[in-house]
Parts: sequence; structure tokens; C-alpha cells
Amino acid sequence: KNVDLHGAERLLFIDEVQGSPGAIASLRHFAEYEGAPPVVAAGSLLEVYLSRYEVSFPVGRVEYLYCYPISFSEFLSGYGSEQLINAYEEVPVPEYASPKLFDAFHEYALTGGMPEIASAYLDHRDVRRLRPLYNALVQSFADDAGKYARSPAGYQVLRHVIETAPLEAGTRGKFQGF
Repeated sequence: KNVDLHGAERLLFIDEVQGSPGAIASLRHFAEYEGAPPVVAAGSLLEVYLSRYEVSFPVGRVEYLYCYPISFSEFLSGYGSEQLINAYEEVPVPEYASPKLFDAFHEYALTGGMPEIASAYLDHRDVRRLRPLYNALVQSFADDAGKYARSPAGYQVLRHVIETAPLEAGTRGKFQGF
């Protein structure tokens, strides 16, 4: 959003770039050719892939951006209370603000710092609306297990653990809420 694409009309996004050594090698060409669109290449296992395999890599033409969960202060910025943010930034935190900050931190912890879940929570302040998001996340972890397994048997074990692990007492395979 609001990023200058240096006059380009398009942006090329390559997801899971580690799946194609040719795509990784071609990144150099996008940087060198006039008129080529800006490229964003993402890969959750790119570092692992590059450490295991010898791949032509466009040294000097790549900028790294690591994505992390949102911080508590970022969560507070969406919380809607400038006073709470100001109190959080004071050292030590004013005593009168501690209970509200602990409540806000509890809500932040429920979201796990995951941007989509935090945003959904802050939009509605209703934890029941988060269940489908958590269920989709658990399913995506199960679907993605193959990338982290070292063998077909390991893949089956990972899927089994993810799909059957109780997320709350008395539940299996689905996030049942708070």
C-alpha cells in the first residue's frame, strides 16, 4: 500500500519461491532489465532451501524482509485508546493503568500476535468470531506439514499430531473457543 513501484503498472509476486530454483535464479534478470516489474518473492522455507542446495542466487539484488507476529504495542495501536498506549510507554507503567494493560495483554495473547486474528478481534471484540480463523489455521498447519517432514512417515505423524491434538480440554481437531 502506498509504495512507489518506480513507475511500474504491475508487481510480480512469487510465493513459495524455494520450490523453483529457476525462479530464484531469474530474480537477477528482473533487477537488471529496464522495464521489468518489481518482484516480491516469498518462501517460508527459503533459508532452509538455500542452506541445503547450491542455487544461483542474485547477490546484491535482493532485499530481505522478515515477517513476525505483531507486537503488544502494535496491538495496542489498534485498540483505540491513546491513553492506554501512552501509559504503556511510561516507565514505570502508572499503577492506575496496570489493570487495563493486563486486560489488553490477555486479549493480545488470545490472538497469538497473528495479524489477521488480532485484526478480527479488534474489529468486533468477540472471541467467538475467531473460531473459524483458528480452525483454518490448524487446517493449514496440517496441510503444510509435508514441508517440515523428513520422510513420508514423519509427514503422517505431524498431520496426526496437528489434527488430533486437543486444543482445549475435551476437544479434538477443532478449536472450540474460549
